[in-house]
Amino acid sequence: MQTLGGRGEGAAGSIRSQATLGRLARECTPQADGTVRVKVGAEVRVLLGPGGAPGRFDVPITFSIRHDEKTVMTRQQRMTVTVAPGEAQGFGSTIEDGLVVPAALVRDYEIMAGIGRAGAPKGPAKPKARRKAPAAAAQEGGESGAAQ
Repeated sequence: MQTLGGRGEGAAGSIRSQATLGRLARECTPQADGTVRVKVGAEVRVLLGPGGAPGRFDVPITFSIRHDEKTVMTRQQRMTVTVAPGEAQGFGSTIEDGLVVPAALVRDYEIMAGIGRAGAPKGPAKPKARRKAPAAAAQEGGESGAAQ
């Protein structure tokens, strides 16, 4: 299950919402030119966290066709899921029609669906690389730092 959380700064109690991808359905239709037309349906659930409030939530969804771990085609959508007053969760669904698998790849392909943008970083940003201290400065402290 893939999730996208809306979080404020601070402890877990500040989590406002979490979006999860639910049921998926697909329909693959061979075309006269040898390609395959793919139609994918996805259900999304938004669950309120301790810091959340009812309202409208914008959820980005990415649909992809992959072959040999390489993305052949990607489509992105934004859908709105509403959590009504007095409710703790809301549901929405969407359909992406018209993904096309090239004729050369119709024997072996994957259909992927996920919450978030294609190419978006996963997890926290990596810290920037630091410069290493010159060798002479590193040796001043005695041992080389293996047992610190």
